[in-house]
Amino acid sequence: MCIDMESKMRKMASVQRVLEKKSIVGADKIEAYRVSGWWVVDSIGKYSVNDLVVFCEIDSWMPHHLAPFLTKDGKQPKEYLGIKGERLKTAKLRGQLSQGLLLPLDHEANNGDTILDMYWDSVDADDDSDYTVPEEGYDLTSLLGIVKWEDTRYMNDSNAKGSFPSFIPKTDQERVQNILRSIENWKGMSFEVTVKRDGSSMTAFVNRDEEGVCSRNMLLRETDSSAFWHAARSLNLLEKIRSTGRNLALQGELLSQKIQGNYEKVSSVEWNCFDIYDIDTQEYLLPKERRELCKQLRIPHIKVVEEDFVLCHNVDQLLEMAEGPGVNPGVQREGLVLKANTSHGISYKAVSNSYLLATKR
Repeated sequence: MCIDMESKMRKMASVQRVLEKKSIVGADKIEAYRVSGWWVVDSIGKYSVNDLVVFCEIDSWMPHHLAPFLTKDGKQPKEYLGIKGERLKTAKLRGQLSQGLLLPLDHEANNGDTILDMYWDSVDADDDSDYTVPEEGYDLTSLLGIVKWEDTRYMNDSNAKGSFPSFIPKTDQERVQNILRSIENWKGMSFEVTVKRDGSSMTAFVNRDEEGVCSRNMLLRETDSSAFWHAARSLNLLEKIRSTGRNLALQGELLSQKIQGNYEKVSSVEWNCFDIYDIDTQEYLLPKERRELCKQLRIPHIKVVEEDFVLCHNVDQLLEMAEGPGVNPGVQREGLVLKANTSHGISYKAVSNSYLLATKR
């Protein structure tokens, strides 16, 4: 199965349907609305069940002209990648978890145009039959100028050599809240469950005569100051790949005292493999094959919680599973990652809500 790189791009803003709503104890002006697997708090009566709305996910960087109300009174909007605006974070309001932002399709977004106006312009609507509402799931991220926020405090782009290789997928997993239907379809399947750690994604690869080390988004040049190259060299990752006679990409989590504020409380640089991608077949190795190859090559592997977990859970239950201790003492784990044992390319993550609140994500 060839992995579609574009299909793995995360939708930060999309058209979704309000599935249900519920009152909040002690609140007379706000209530909670459910879209897909998320709960979002907004004004009472603003939306009805079955309404189509624009849902903006947490970690969306919202342009100021689209959502000026996110900037506190008397404050100036912040700036990220040259865009003035604010980041959507997990919050708790009157005891109710709220993750994301809902906007009506007739929300005024740009120079007096509504989101619907912008959508119609984008599809070149020119007669009555074209002036329809976008279908459920339609991706509005680019149209609205929304980008995914990433913590750049601990990144050093000065070591960038080029773009991330096009022949290797990036390591962003879909959140379980976004795939309700898939979760239902996958029930009864066997999954490997691993701990998700809060570090920085790192890839080491060999592809014929080319080899390299990458951060989440960039191919990196080798320097004395690069923690990525230091990990690759100290673990002999490139040599170990070459010893297999295969063109492979090892992907894992890099941890150090200088990454993500050392949330994981490590005392030295660590790297643990969580995926191996076969560049020739364009498929990820299945979990058992990955674990066996890591053992054979003496490559450190991410902590496995369960090798044969049979999925019979809903989204809320999977999020409850995500809560728990991390690898090191005194650390709340970021969450869990689940990967199908017998099907290539089926994987997702359940991120701990306690972690999101604690880290203001």
